[in-house]
Amino acid sequence: MHALIAPDEFGSAGPTTWSRLGIELLNEGRYCAAAAVLNEAVRRHPADGRIWFDLGRAYYQLGRFTEAQAALLIAQLNHGPLSRIKLYLDRIAEMNKTRSARCGAGEEGSVGAVAEAERREEALLSDGGGAMECR
Repeated sequence: MHALIAPDEFGSAGPTTWSRLGIELLNEGRYCAAAAVLNEAVRRHPADGRIWFDLGRAYYQLGRFTEAQAALLIAQLNHGPLSRIKLYLDRIAEMNKTRSARCGAGEEGSVGAVAEAERREEALLSDGGGAMECR
């Protein structure tokens, strides 16, 4: 467990505590640990747009852009920090556009992004933030 929260307090921590811990781990460059903590946080507080935003940031830093986009879209729907969400979504869109241009795949990556985000949200919440697989 992290020094910010004692192990016996962690289970009952509110969204602000979870967010603070996730941000601290992000700032330390511990993106996989941040993603694991934030996955648990969104499972416990699924309507907190700030936590979804931080999860999107963690996935972005891990290079898991599909998951990042899904988390960021969910953050947007849950009133996360809109200008910052837009910044990350624009970066991902630009990367997808560049990748599509290189592969000659057109704009297929942007079709159905919200539906995909909703499917990923259900998967994230249903697996209980299971074991994080960092690549």
